[in-house]
Amino acid sequence: MKKPYLGLMIVLSLLANIAWAETLIEVRNAQGQTQQVYIGEDYARMQVTDTKQAAQGYQLIDLKMHKVYMVNSAEKRYFDPSIMRLSQNQRQHQPRQAMPNMPPMFRGQNTPPPVSAELVKVEGDTLEVAGYSTEHYQVMANGQVCSDEYISKQAAELGSIAQFDKTMQAIKEQQQANMPTPPRQHPCAQAHQELEAQIQALGMRMKSVYAMGQLAGKVRTEVVTVKTDSQVADSFYSLEGFTPLTVQEIQQMMQPRRH
Repeated sequence: MKKPYLGLMIVLSLLANIAWAETLIEVRNAQGQTQQVYIGEDYARMQVTDTKQAAQGYQLIDLKMHKVYMVNSAEKRYFDPSIMRLSQNQRQHQPRQAMPNMPPMFRGQNTPPPVSAELVKVEGDTLEVAGYSTEHYQVMANGQVCSDEYISKQAAELGSIAQFDKTMQAIKEQQQANMPTPPRQHPCAQAHQELEAQIQALGMRMKSVYAMGQLAGKVRTEVVTVKTDSQVADSFYSLEGFTPLTVQEIQQMMQPRRH
């Protein structure tokens, strides 16, 4: 009688250390790396399966607080990138001497020029990606096709994918608003940025293919797996036992090493 009881206790103890993640999405990028995105109700975790990249850690996203943490699992350290932006913004708002003799050509040179961004549907062209049907759209900038986007409304309705996409878009917009000056970008990069919310409203981006330049025809990103029954340890989203890095520590790490 003891053995069945002991076996039951072992099973219960294992189940106690397991939590069900709502969704697991695996995405392959242009470099051939596969990123795993685990999405729960309150947290999400993004990690790369490549051995070298995985050793550097992962990103943990607090979906309720709209916070992103960069986690070094090997050293049990993490940091919140927003503290760096706050530090930069404080320096940006410090009084500086006026430069009345600055030539006009240098004034506002970092401001990106306006781009005419448009998302155009390609009628009658469908593609199945990771088992889900998609609709074909093209991202255009100033009349040129930048990329072909294959979007699935069906996949977006799984688990918490739609809410996760909205949260990530809100975080990106918050980060961009906190930037002192927007960096100069390629028109296609600006078009993708401006159209991101519109793409998300249509569904989940399952595949994106470059349509111009030397990379024309190459895949930017592609979803290879979507699961709704993945299981993870109960500590998978926890930072308990991890120590936060300070602004000073991050600045020291970013400084070039002296030989």
